[in-house]
Amino acid sequence: LLMTHNRTAEHLAFLSRQLSALSADQAMPDAIAELRKQLPEAYQADLGRLEDIVISTKNPERTPGESVLSAYPRLAAALPESARSGLFPRVSEFVDQQRSLFSTYWAGLVSQMWYLGWVLLVAVLVASIMSGIVIPSFEVMFSTYNARLPGLTRAVFQMEGLWFGALVLAGAVAAAVAIIGIATFSKRIASLAPAWHWHRYIPGFSPSVAAYNMSLFLNFTRILIESGLEEEHAVRISQELSSIDAAVLLNEDTPAGDHEVLPNLVELRIARSLGLFRNELEAQCDFHPATLATALTKTRDSFSWAMRLILYLVVGILVVACYLPIFSLGTVI
Repeated sequence: LLMTHNRTAEHLAFLSRQLSALSADQAMPDAIAELRKQLPEAYQADLGRLEDIVISTKNPERTPGESVLSAYPRLAAALPESARSGLFPRVSEFVDQQRSLFSTYWAGLVSQMWYLGWVLLVAVLVASIMSGIVIPSFEVMFSTYNARLPGLTRAVFQMEGLWFGALVLAGAVAAAVAIIGIATFSKRIASLAPAWHWHRYIPGFSPSVAAYNMSLFLNFTRILIESGLEEEHAVRISQELSSIDAAVLLNEDTPAGDHEVLPNLVELRIARSLGLFRNELEAQCDFHPATLATALTKTRDSFSWAMRLILYLVVGILVVACYLPIFSLGTVI
């Protein structure tokens, strides 16, 4: 919800800013109580959502995606009670950064997904109407002259032959995988949960999945260290919350060349050996949003080209198959 543009998201963003400021001087329950007194009725339900996130540290093993921000309970549970007061402002700042990035570079892809879905639905409806009303009339007309409808028309509207059925099935599977991938990845983004492993196998998704998971790892590690957690412990928790294998960073005996890692981990390992881990971590947290934006742009552009190709093929084949009987009447008569 924090990643979307609707009234609830705007309320949550506003409430997060107020709680970040209030919790700097008092305990979180007291900050929530003070904020609740000043809020009109329209904000109360959203404050309840936010309160559920903050106090859910009692159940840190809850399934990712159950709450608006599934990572927060795990992050808070890793810290002593006295160190949790500064956690919420840091997490809120990271959420704001991610929200800005994804609303700019990912929201357009979600809109394209819905556009593709609606166009394909309309194409199926048009093909069904043509098959049930128009094509039978053409078929009667052609049969009068002992002729058959053109092969493309029969294949499209009567599903004659295997080649077109196989083409339709392959296209439907590809479109379904892309739509499901975008929808599920968007849901993971909305809760700051790591992308699933299978997302990286969707054509064009791999750079965005790797960059997004690395963004979670870098920022969760920084947030935990700034909240007072020891470096190695922070890295271990962050790798669980981001699905990033940080063995090359934790174990100096692990050869960097034998590991499937992004350059970030190799550079952090070098910096750690020099005693400059925190400095390098902060620098990567500052630079990585640009890397993530570039990856998201590439995914969006790749999907845009694929969507155009699918739409051109669907519309083109439907139009040609529909008008081909008209153009063939001259030769039949």
